[in-house]
Amino acid sequence: MDHLHIPDACQPQALSVPYLGFAPKYDRLEFIKFPERHGQNSDKLINSHNLNPWRKGWVESFFQEWLWFGVMDEFAKACDINLDLDTFVTDNPSSSGRIITTASLVSLAAPKPPQTNFNLTAGLAGGLNHVQGMFQGFAEAAKTAAKKRLVATVRPPTGKRIDLAKSLDSAQRVLRAIAKRHSPLVRFEIVLSVDILCESIAQIVKARFGESIKLQSASSFQKFEAAMIARNWCPSRITSVVTEASTSLNYIASLLPSYESESHRGCRPRKCLKGTSTSKDISPLHRDTCPGDCPDISIEESQIIQMWKSGGIPGFRPQPGVNLDHLEIIDCTRQPFVAISHVWAHGMGNSSKNALPTCQVKFLCNLVRQVAGNDAVLWVDPLSVPIDPETKRIAILKLRKVYEEAYKVLVIDRDLVKVGSDQTEQALQLLCSEWQRRLWTLQEGRLARDLYIQFKDSAVPISALMTTNPRSEFGATEFDYTLGAKLDLQHRFLKRQKKDHLFFLNLVEDLAPRSVTHTSDEPICLAILLGLDLNEFHPYPKMADVYRSFPSIPQDLMFINQPRLTDRGLTWAPSTFLEVEFVQFPYGPATLPGHLSVEGLHVVKDCLLLHQDLIFQRVTGNGVYIIETTNGESYAIEPQDFVSPDGRSSVMQLNRVISKPAVMGENEGPLRNCFKGRSSKRNTRKEWHLLLQV
Repeated sequence: MDHLHIPDACQPQALSVPYLGFAPKYDRLEFIKFPERHGQNSDKLINSHNLNPWRKGWVESFFQEWLWFGVMDEFAKACDINLDLDTFVTDNPSSSGRIITTASLVSLAAPKPPQTNFNLTAGLAGGLNHVQGMFQGFAEAAKTAAKKRLVATVRPPTGKRIDLAKSLDSAQRVLRAIAKRHSPLVRFEIVLSVDILCESIAQIVKARFGESIKLQSASSFQKFEAAMIARNWCPSRITSVVTEASTSLNYIASLLPSYESESHRGCRPRKCLKGTSTSKDISPLHRDTCPGDCPDISIEESQIIQMWKSGGIPGFRPQPGVNLDHLEIIDCTRQPFVAISHVWAHGMGNSSKNALPTCQVKFLCNLVRQVAGNDAVLWVDPLSVPIDPETKRIAILKLRKVYEEAYKVLVIDRDLVKVGSDQTEQALQLLCSEWQRRLWTLQEGRLARDLYIQFKDSAVPISALMTTNPRSEFGATEFDYTLGAKLDLQHRFLKRQKKDHLFFLNLVEDLAPRSVTHTSDEPICLAILLGLDLNEFHPYPKMADVYRSFPSIPQDLMFINQPRLTDRGLTWAPSTFLEVEFVQFPYGPATLPGHLSVEGLHVVKDCLLLHQDLIFQRVTGNGVYIIETTNGESYAIEPQDFVSPDGRSSVMQLNRVISKPAVMGENEGPLRNCFKGRSSKRNTRKEWHLLLQV
């Protein structure tokens, strides 16, 4: 699996795939009949038990020869590539034995770029600049068109790639059968190597031919999660990178080092149970390099109160080599400044006074000078936002202005500052960071016009972590294993000018994994991000105010399984979007906004109307029901039995008579017909929501 880019910090955990070599080598004939040609039956091999060590080793080697080398051979045939299968076996540099190597796969990832020859004579030299300008315009147009074609022309496999797709499907089907065994027949790293090889081949085919091969991974994401949790990762921080979208990305993410000193095994996927309980418990900490006895640097609260009330934004100018006992207070509205975004519990929060230890202030001043020069002005909330409630409200009302107008916003997370210079690790660690799991940092990151993330060696602009680095001009992103992570960052941080219902949905998705100490802060942050005028609410907006102030309400919000508001016309509305187990919405023309009135939310949804006296009859063991109507028609549906956290949603029971008119709707888009297939992807629930009309 060495064709994957493994960051240096992940190398100690990287897996080597041993080449066993006990069974006959792959004979490069028809893939599916390889067992038959050697007098074997794959089903019997998979289901064999009580094997002696020699036989078990032979069976494991047989599957490696068939599935790994057979898949590689099918790939070579389908793409007309001359491959010597022996070149994929090499000596293990760190120990005895031989291992599988896939380093040469990288060179096969991209198609050959088109070549055009021009013969410009001396007589045309005078118009060369004009011609170059024309061709530059043509080239840019061609690039744009090529990218569009890559999206628009992806099609099913054709020609020889049809057989390749069948072979990949067969290989993964065998792997899934092996994975279901209670006792492992084939070691995990061999199963994983075949799985990643299949995924890599599918990506190469997509990049070279514009053909998509559908795969169903045999490598359970739970194994990758377990590996991360064993290294003290909190389950609430790994859900962004460990998904069913990419086995390769899951593997790389599972190698990430954690900088936590204690286990988080008791935490939940959407809630860390080891965080600070209340903001009253938050006091600033000294830097690790400080003995812990440096004095606090305090700010005279009356000075910053006066500046906030006069319309200014108080910041501080650090001067190199100057005693920091007294910081100069500067009005940020008159010059460029750097705003700090951080997690309060990481050592720079102070809920009792405007003060920080000298070591923390020196640390901040040094970082600010590195990203903005010696004359930079520092803005950080423990020093700039007063404790006084009246003036604190003035500061909160201006937070949007602070982060939008900052010359740079610098993110400081206690774990990210330990991450090296590898951008793959930087992107993945950012997605897993605690900074991405707190409510207030959401607006700080999204509102910034120039967001920088502080890592160990330097601060890196978020744009650098979202950029795909092409290996070729065309098909650039098709062989980028971190593409999913980069697209996730783009989804979170690319600016969206239009504050419509899709923007609201995007915010809700980003809120789902986050948490906050005071629940009353959620509508404040939402109002700031949605661009609402906070002066209209006293003292601060509530969730009902946010719903009523936003012109376009996404219809699909009513399907989020969260506690509901009790306000008139808003009993359909979730009272919070935080710490939701899973939220993902469809985007596009089908995602229509709803219209909010005094009575409630008016929506237009494809649905199945259930009339009185309909009986749900369970016909299978996996939750499928038949609805029988009075005119003899039958419908098959697959509902989910659930009760919302507030206990207000009803449980659908076997043979329960529905005595009220109701609407059956689904949470992933229009209900085209009641036999619609459901996604089997991780975290995608198979559910229908029964909404009783009252």
